[in-house]
Amino acid sequence: YSSPLPRTWDTAVPIARALGLEPQPLAGLKEIDFGQAGGLTLDEFRRRWPDLARQWADRSDLSFRWPGGESREEFCRRSVEVMEALVWTHQGQRIIVVSHTGIVCGYLAHLLLGTAARWHECPVRAASISRAEVGPAGSRLLLRDDLSHLAELQPDE
Repeated sequence: YSSPLPRTWDTAVPIARALGLEPQPLAGLKEIDFGQAGGLTLDEFRRRWPDLARQWADRSDLSFRWPGGESREEFCRRSVEVMEALVWTHQGQRIIVVSHTGIVCGYLAHLLLGTAARWHECPVRAASISRAEVGPAGSRLLLRDDLSHLAELQPDE
């Protein structure tokens, strides 16, 4: 499963092909909707909406909403709902989800800390791999924020 956005889809396609599969687009795996701030740099966002930028800086403020976009609360809820739906649909199976760091952080916080609202306490980097077992007996984090696969892409020195 993959977010249909290009930067994740372009990662999902070769992973799926290597496994003899076709990636399945899932809109719920998209990154937070930045609304009118989409495509702006952080400095541009701060200049255009200084009051919102101050609110944005408080990572625990779930009422923060991107102008014309999604609130943190909505995004946290969506990150858990989409992942829980996949887990429920594929009980006892392995799945690969190619998504954005926000979705991963929210779901890891849900699994490890009991709430996606603490997403900022479970950071992961872009292109990293995290792995969890989720089942009736609970969940177990097996790997988080691993980038070792990228070392293979570096030219020999």
